Order: sequence, then C-alpha cells, then structure tokens
Amino acid sequence: TKIEFIGGVNDDRIGGNCSVIEHTNESGKVTRVMYDMGAMFAPYESGFEAAYPNLEDYFDRVNPVSGEVTKAKKPVDALFITHAHEDHIGALVSYVRMGYQLPPIKTSRFTKNLINIVFTQNGLKAPEMEKVKPGANIRIGDDVVVEPFVVSHSILEPIGFHTLTFVNDKPHAGIMNFGDFLTEENMPLGASYNKDDIEDLLKRKLTTTFLIDSTSITPK
Repeated sequence: TKIEFIGGVNDDRIGGNCSVIEHTNESGKVTRVMYDMGAMFAPYESGFEAAYPNLEDYFDRVNPVSGEVTKAKKPVDALFITHAHEDHIGALVSYVRMGYQLPPIKTSRFTKNLINIVFTQNGLKAPEMEKVKPGANIRIGDDVVVEPFVVSHSILEPIGFHTLTFVNDKPHAGIMNFGDFLTEENMPLGASYNKDDIEDLLKRKLTTTFLIDSTSITPK
C-alpha cells in the first residue's frame, strides 16, 4: 500500500489538496483511490488565478478539440471529496473542461449539492456522484474499503475517510484522511467530530498513517 501526494506544498507539487492511495494485492491487481482535487489560490505576483495539481496520469482524456483519446497510465477507481472548500474541489471543473473523464465521486450531501451548483453555473454536466454517510463501508475493487467519519470544520458536512487495504483477505494497512480539521472549541459550523469513532479506528490493529491538509502559498 502506497500513498502518493500529488498537490500541495513542496518544491514541485503546486496546487490544492490531492493524494492517491495505491494498493497492490497478492495477485498483482492494483486499486487506486484519490482523495480531493483542489486548487490553490496563486500569489498575486504570479499572474495566475489558481494552480492545479498535475493529474494527467490518472484519468482517461478525450481532447475536446481533436477528439483524440488518451488512456490513463495510473487509472483511479474512485474519487473521495472531504469537503467543499476551493482547495479541495477547485480543480474539478477545470479538468472536466479539459476533457478528463473523472471516476465516480463519493462525498457528503452538502458537498455533492455544491459541486452540482458549481458545474451548472459553468454550463457543464456534473460528474457522477454518490452521497455517502459516516460509518458506511464502501468497497472499492476487491481489496480496499473506505469508511467515512465525522470531522469538524468551517463548512457544512465535512467528512474524513479511513481507508483499509487487504492482502490475502486480511487487513493490511489503515490510512486516515481528515481533510482539514478544527478542534471542537474552534469549530464555527456543523456537528462536532465524534471522538469515540476516531478512537475506535485507532484501536484497530493496523499500520495507521495520518494525512493532513497540504495547501499553502509558501514552498515549505
């Protein structure tokens, strides 16, 4: 099980939050799940309105001018969105405009509805989306299960995701993605995160990795 950070803060990865968990099972079958697809507000002096992560390897593309089809080198099976801030959803419209074929999106009701509004305002058909609820077990392929959980943030219905991978039908790795996260004391909107649920995830006998927000206008 590998984690690849595509957008965010370092010398080469410009753009908003975006990461991929890639899991190879005992038979060599690869499953990829992407988390968030954001844009970063570029510094004024750059001359650009926003910066996007480079995702061309992960989605098939139909060139909107020539009709030429380009197949993804590392195709993604599902796209999970934590919440509806620009640094987590801002690249969606731009990539659809460029002809990229997005996988099914799984997110909360509010985030799904807001994405629909954004696509409608831009005169585009919204991608396929599914509303998911905290506590659900969402199987992707044969060897990956994603469980949404409640977090606290400054927008309605943010969710985190716990990703569990399997090898030989046994749990292999557990990875927690909080999106953005505020403490209960600083939370301006929505329901508080459920501390008991998070502690339950941590008690599972797995190798647990935490992913955090990676957007910044600074290089480090």
